[in-house]
Amino acid sequence: MLNDEVSNRATSLDSYRDRITNFSNEFDLGLFVYIVKRSLVWITLSLLLAFIASRIYLRYTAPTYASSVLLQLGQSNNAQTVLKMNDLVEDHSLQADVQLLRSKFFVGKAISLLPLKVSYFFSGQILTEEYYKQSFFRVDDLVVLDASVRGRPITMERDEHGALTLSYTVGSEQVTRPVEPGKPFATPHFTGTLRTAGDRPWPKEQERGTLFFVINDPAVLTAQYASQLTVAISDPDAKTITIGYKDNNALLARDL
Repeated sequence: MLNDEVSNRATSLDSYRDRITNFSNEFDLGLFVYIVKRSLVWITLSLLLAFIASRIYLRYTAPTYASSVLLQLGQSNNAQTVLKMNDLVEDHSLQADVQLLRSKFFVGKAISLLPLKVSYFFSGQILTEEYYKQSFFRVDDLVVLDASVRGRPITMERDEHGALTLSYTVGSEQVTRPVEPGKPFATPHFTGTLRTAGDRPWPKEQERGTLFFVINDPAVLTAQYASQLTVAISDPDAKTITIGYKDNNALLARDL
């Protein structure tokens, strides 16, 4: 039995050596060079197309920014103290703290501390960019009269005379209202005051796209950001937790 196995291995090794020898003998360097030269055009075109495709992808794909923080939890959990949840959460294990930080309740508390009642966007020909803390105008004194307007894009347009108009659609109803910076305005669904950043003029690049804002629904916003948040135990012995967040806006990723 053992002799047969040794014999089979020896036969396989001899066969492998024969294939290597035949390949070496049959390999024609001149033919190989000739084939490469004939295919050089296609190889160059393939590399060029790959380069162009990568450039287009990088040019028209929104970048993703990531932020993370390392927390060390002690015997007194400040998160529960701040949220006044000492009576609700009695499990002081590290896993319980992770679940608390992942919860929509905790994320909702964090969102309420950020200027996210209204989100501002610029939609270009391909990409849509969020102007978190970077918009040259904002809507203050916001009062929502009808919750159906939440989550709908409200477009801001400027005519050739510099007059501003906001417009949006709720169901089959289309609403258009002229607005002036610094003066209150009213629509059937919400009221507010449009304010600009001092005497800053309307940026010229905005004319090549669409500027709009969205009155956020807190529940929808919380669910969206909670899905982009990662919470994991870093070191159980040191009681450390890593919290990470990714977003297309660098400032928002940092703040959240």
